[in-house]
Amino acid sequence: MEDDHRPHIAAVGDRRRPGGDQGATGGGHLAGQSLGVCGKDDDYAALVVPADSEIQTLDDFVEVWEADPQGTSIAGGSLGSIDHLMTGTLASRIGIEPTQVNYIAYSGGGEALSAMLSHTTTGGMSGYNEIAGQVEAGQLRVLAVSSAERMEGVDVPTFIEQGIDVSMSNWRGFVAPPGLDEAQIEELSAIVDEMRDSDAWQEVLERNNRTDSYLPGADFTTYLEEQQDEVDIIIEELGL
Repeated sequence: MEDDHRPHIAAVGDRRRPGGDQGATGGGHLAGQSLGVCGKDDDYAALVVPADSEIQTLDDFVEVWEADPQGTSIAGGSLGSIDHLMTGTLASRIGIEPTQVNYIAYSGGGEALSAMLSHTTTGGMSGYNEIAGQVEAGQLRVLAVSSAERMEGVDVPTFIEQGIDVSMSNWRGFVAPPGLDEAQIEELSAIVDEMRDSDAWQEVLERNNRTDSYLPGADFTTYLEEQQDEVDIIIEELGL
């Protein structure tokens, strides 16, 4: 019979709108309510346009965007998602007021993808793994990805490579309720460590093109706090 007094652990990520139940970096301030056990793995956002768009490069997109911020529409996930946060951050970095961004939020990835492919929007911001099939099929063109360094096996330059100092990841990690003692934390960390070292987990990372950026408990807790601060700033700039 399971021991109900054993510490429990939850997997979280920042894909959903900040403030949502699973938003580890958002308005719910999970960083202050939970203890970071360990993490994390990352995937990254990509700025894309239809393959037949006249916009060929990131510089082209920036030129169009700067000339007409509100007339340049960008499809993505729900308001406050990583797609939205990345779009606002990118706008800020190139001198566009984030509140002036014409961001078209869709509740599902399929709807956002349809908007991109149909030229309903000028372009889109999406997780690279979500649009990789359309990129490989020649339907979408990736202008840049949000990783700090080039993604392994993906021949697409980063924003940083192209002169715009912005990077952001869609991270995942494990947290637990505050108040656990050191022995309980070590027990939970050992469970995740065992999972991380397994062949099955490595296969998951490879299959989903995720980056293993593991952080132990204290480092992960610090990361959560830093992420919270950064996201709070972006949320305010976007007027959410």
